[in-house]
Amino acid sequence: MCPPKDDLLAAMQDSELSLQEGDCLAISSKVVSVWEGQCVKVDPSNPAQRDELAKAQAAQWLPREEVPERHALWTRTQGNLISGAGIDASNAHEHLIVWPQDPHASAERVRAWCSEHYNVKQLAVIVTDSHSIPLRRGAVGFALGWAGFDPLVDHRGATDLFGRAFISEHTNLADSMAATAVLAMGETNESTPIAVLRDVPYLGGQLSKTPSHTPPYTVTPEEDIFAPFWRGVAWRRGSGGS
Repeated sequence: MCPPKDDLLAAMQDSELSLQEGDCLAISSKVVSVWEGQCVKVDPSNPAQRDELAKAQAAQWLPREEVPERHALWTRTQGNLISGAGIDASNAHEHLIVWPQDPHASAERVRAWCSEHYNVKQLAVIVTDSHSIPLRRGAVGFALGWAGFDPLVDHRGATDLFGRAFISEHTNLADSMAATAVLAMGETNESTPIAVLRDVPYLGGQLSKTPSHTPPYTVTPEEDIFAPFWRGVAWRRGSGGS
């Protein structure tokens, strides 16, 4: 697919993709953004263009001066802690690729089309990207949007091997699947924007549940267990929401 816009569903139809009941279809947010026209032409005369665009997309942003070597403009965008509001210039053909405006709606649109085209009813779809996590080198995949399943597996009330009850334990199914998918899809020039996960533990039990796009899946900075780290830096207010 080529920016600034291309037909994702037509590309999928022309591919060798096959789906079965209970599968999870993982799709890169980049090709979803290209499909939806979320691309901005690079302005060579404005070296600050990417940061300006990130600040406009973000609910909060942290100045580069606060980051070692000025490597990142940290933002809180669509409920995610992400560098540069997720805006990407790689494999973008002289464009900046912005996240989909509503990744959950995008995932549902893909899921509905795939359900009809491949004749599958029990199907999970995740829109993926990758990010850095504190105190670790390298990128790991996460789910930006999802459809067709509940992203959390609730273990509250279960007991461990010694009978101790779990009070707050959940499995983050959406991000776990995304990390696996992104590892298979790659980060550079692999040209593999889609992966199919099959026989995923826990997924079958979540496919019949209503997807959650709000708390308890996401948390606000105030209630986050990492709240001390949020409070300790000079966040600026951006133009975006969430």
